[in-house]
Amino acid sequence: IGISSHLTGEEKKKPCKLIYILGAEDNLQDLPSDAYIIYQGFQGDKGASIADLVLPGAAYTEKLGSFVNTEGRAQSIRCATAPPGTAREDWMILRALSEEIGKVLPFDNLEELRARIAELVPSIIRQDHLEAFGFADLYVNIKEDKRKLPWGILCDAVDNYYITDSISRNSKVMAKCSKVLN
Repeated sequence: IGISSHLTGEEKKKPCKLIYILGAEDNLQDLPSDAYIIYQGFQGDKGASIADLVLPGAAYTEKLGSFVNTEGRAQSIRCATAPPGTAREDWMILRALSEEIGKVLPFDNLEELRARIAELVPSIIRQDHLEAFGFADLYVNIKEDKRKLPWGILCDAVDNYYITDSISRNSKVMAKCSKVLN
């Protein structure tokens, strides 16, 4: 999900005993060989192939959801079909897991979860509204100070956008896009 901890040098020396992969399919190299790996997702590609336990999640076409597009607008998606077999929506899996470990999350349904998200991130309920994101201010401040943007603040973490998930990696169309545009 793009979140990593900021471990100290001493903490980095301690090997991870549990790794929880939430839908990630890339950057899975160099994981400790003795760690227990849990994969939650729908793609069943790289992450699922290395996991000790797979928790099948619903695909984006199989769940209600909200996301913020690259333009900064919050948008909603609806189910086109039900998840197959034992697959569940991600929030349901995480809620059930929270019960199992004795740290119960404070919501029992999607409406309660969305209400909590709206408390923390009010912009997520303003559908199709363009939110100010602050990068323009960063640019203006640096330009006025006659400074250059230091390398390392913004970086491209994706080597090849057109094949960042298993669906795209197995698509003939996306293979052509990758070849032509990357």
